[in-house]
Amino acid sequence: MFMAILTGIVADRIGVLKMLLPLISTVTLGMLIQTLAVHTGSFHLMLAGRLVFALANEPINLLKGLIVNDWFFGKEMNFAQSINLSFVRGVVFCSGSLTPLIES
Repeated sequence: MFMAILTGIVADRIGVLKMLLPLISTVTLGMLIQTLAVHTGSFHLMLAGRLVFALANEPINLLKGLIVNDWFFGKEMNFAQSINLSFVRGVVFCSGSLTPLIES
């Protein structure tokens, strides 16, 4: 809840597009830390990577909604939001389905 409020305040002040690059870079850094943690077998490093990833991932989701709201109107916005949500759910489904196959 705190991150959503903070993201909204910062987005109003500096703009949505100016926030995206630092947040995407932070998500990438978190993923790199998690990958390093898997290779080294460090659970604490994995938690740190997950924390860095999570701190930037939720604001990105909020900004995606703001971008869709700016670009589409009326019925178009409903369709665009549903496509966005369907894509995200599809990626989560594929990730959950394919991860056991990759690990074995």
